[in-house]
Amino acid sequence: MDGGDRFISDRAAMQNAQSYETFSLPTPSSVFANALGEVMFPQWNRRRILFGPSPSTQVDFSYKEPAPVTLEHGSCYAAPGLVDDFYRNPLVWLQSGVYVALSRDVYRLDPETRQSRLLTTCDQLVSSLAGTHSGEAVFIGSDNEKLVQQDLASGAISQCPSAKAFSMAMRPETHSELAVGGVSVITHVDTRAAKVTRRTWWGTGQKVPGLHWLNSLMIATGDNGDTVRVYDVRSDRDPVCQYAHLAGIKALSRHPSRNWLASGGGIADRTIKIYDYGSRELLSTTNTGSQVCGLSWLNADLLVSSHGFCAESRPVQLWNYNARLRTLTRVAASENAVGDVAGRSLYLARNHRSLEFYVASSNQTLTHWKARGVAQDTSKAPEHRPLQMRIIR
Repeated sequence: MDGGDRFISDRAAMQNAQSYETFSLPTPSSVFANALGEVMFPQWNRRRILFGPSPSTQVDFSYKEPAPVTLEHGSCYAAPGLVDDFYRNPLVWLQSGVYVALSRDVYRLDPETRQSRLLTTCDQLVSSLAGTHSGEAVFIGSDNEKLVQQDLASGAISQCPSAKAFSMAMRPETHSELAVGGVSVITHVDTRAAKVTRRTWWGTGQKVPGLHWLNSLMIATGDNGDTVRVYDVRSDRDPVCQYAHLAGIKALSRHPSRNWLASGGGIADRTIKIYDYGSRELLSTTNTGSQVCGLSWLNADLLVSSHGFCAESRPVQLWNYNARLRTLTRVAASENAVGDVAGRSLYLARNHRSLEFYVASSNQTLTHWKARGVAQDTSKAPEHRPLQMRIIR
């Protein structure tokens, strides 16, 4: 090296490259790159590592817009007998299929074959449905305050003591403990022993249409008053934390990886709130402009909601939550799949293994939806498929 050039490997090569650049000639980038690489690493050929891919490799550095997330609707089934009641939960998606209650009848729909069959008939109107995590059994709550358990493999039916069940949820990491939301009470039922293990009261005289396990020890409830409560099931004391809406709360959904709970209020509230039950902090409040009937996190950022009394006739909406800015932004919304503006999308059931979900509406339809990250929404109008429930066996 020349005297004084302690940190320049080859000043001549650098000046040569600079002269090409000064006179607007094609710059021989390999001249200086090769010289520097040979001086610093004479035993290795580090040119590709230090200065990117070889000239023969084509690299596209152009900016591409991310593909928008859209909502695509599939088959739409006629569901005669579906009860229009905000405080019921007659729809659930288990590993063994989609279960829906139409009046007193419970049907199983196979999403793959699109075939349905009658599962059982109850004495009174069905108020809620739930099932085991493996989908081996389904639990049916009705207006006669009886909890029915049906084994799907053998068809055996058994009864468990309970109060009227407006909502039900199976405890995580268990196959036998079922939480049942009634009137001012959460009843914990051991389904294997067919007995009530404990009850949690709060004496407000309110229905509990919203019930959601946050983990194996904490459960969240929403009542037809205005309060979301989080309880520790190891204690029958007051709730661990709580926060308020302005109307009844049915829609609850836990974030898949964080201690966040999303909740939606009724017609007098119309908001989606995201609450950190770990730090007991309300993160965001978003006005949706309509009654929030169902919520479900699709992934770490996307939240799907179903609505009633929509002024814009968009009963299913997709939201993106920005954790840094704490803002919830609507990124996609669907037109009413059945063309009934007055219809409410009351019930939402999601398959947690994919981005698919079913929505049951007050106009007695059951529609299959899917969130897709495609450039254009190529979905066609849904095909109305009547549920041939008394023909298919």
